[in-house]
Amino acid sequence: MMSAFVLRKGAALSFLIIAMLGFAGGASAQNSLHGKWDLEDHYQHKFIVFNPDGRYFLNITYKTPPSQYTEFGYYTVAGDTITLRTRTEENKPTFIFITEESVTFTGKPFSGQTLQRDTQFDMAANWQEYDEAEAALDEKWRNFLTIRPMGTQPPHVPVGDVPQDPNITRIFPNPTVFDPQRQYTYTNYPKTLTFSNGETRTVSNKEDFHFLTTGRVYVRFLNYYPNGSVNGQVREFWGRYNITPGVRTDLLYGIVDALRLETDGGENFDMELHDGRRVLHWISQNAIYGQVHWENAALAGKTDPPTTGGTPTGKKGDVNGDGNVNVADAILILKSSVGALALTADQTARSDLNGDSKVDVLDAVKILRVAVGLESPPA
Repeated sequence: MMSAFVLRKGAALSFLIIAMLGFAGGASAQNSLHGKWDLEDHYQHKFIVFNPDGRYFLNITYKTPPSQYTEFGYYTVAGDTITLRTRTEENKPTFIFITEESVTFTGKPFSGQTLQRDTQFDMAANWQEYDEAEAALDEKWRNFLTIRPMGTQPPHVPVGDVPQDPNITRIFPNPTVFDPQRQYTYTNYPKTLTFSNGETRTVSNKEDFHFLTTGRVYVRFLNYYPNGSVNGQVREFWGRYNITPGVRTDLLYGIVDALRLETDGGENFDMELHDGRRVLHWISQNAIYGQVHWENAALAGKTDPPTTGGTPTGKKGDVNGDGNVNVADAILILKSSVGALALTADQTARSDLNGDSKVDVLDAVKILRVAVGLESPPA
């Protein structure tokens, strides 16, 4: 992803957002929603921070048993309704009533509770801490959801929902691919369909994208009933894809990778990977896809990605897992050497270029020499 302590910035449109946010229920200008709001009782301590740039940070600390939940997301305000959106969940609109000292939410995540304004809260100083925590979490996921230049195309073995590839050699030239393969899924809200016999049924639409290590992608769209049965309306197709890492750094999404998908039938989709590659964004449809299967449990709880043991993934020197060995990797090592960043076990293994069982400035120097062509990339 990005260096874990690089703050997200660079969106001039955030100032346009400000004019749309922060007022509800006829509140006056001084009753802005921006700032920190607190609630503490015998069981928990909750607080939510609304940044003028359209982001929010939620923290819930449960006292018995001790546990903690954190959530980053985006919000918009229209009249007396605020809508919260996290990375992988549907929008959560809720009615609010705001005064100078308090704000009351009628729906999730506070459901009828009133939070008090923290008048001592310093937005600039504290939001930097939240940014750093968010960037560090994205960095962990980016190193878990690894990509790499494909090189020699591996064979395709049909498994699970993915059938035999009918056209495996149709790939982009020298593509950058997921390794291991990844699946992203989107399920929309249920809708009612009317059949030719007059029967109506409520169905949902599910869309699966399987990105293989072969540079190929298998896509499956289907409608299903609430009981889980499929009604036979299935569309599936194959295509090729290529990932371009780090096309920009976005205020809301962090480091963004571009993903180009071209079906065997000639359709072209421009997609993006956001939030440490946890989210696949289909730009033209504004659809958001999240990781599924065993990784979904970690995403649902907004926890760290699963840890990997044994041999480190990726190549030596590629500390941030973007498939390249360059200055960005050296910066991560330098920050680690001065205690400003904690590397994961996998990153540490990839950072020790000189084999002295330490990660320090000497390793960063070797990476910089590789970046300017004075040394060959490590094996």
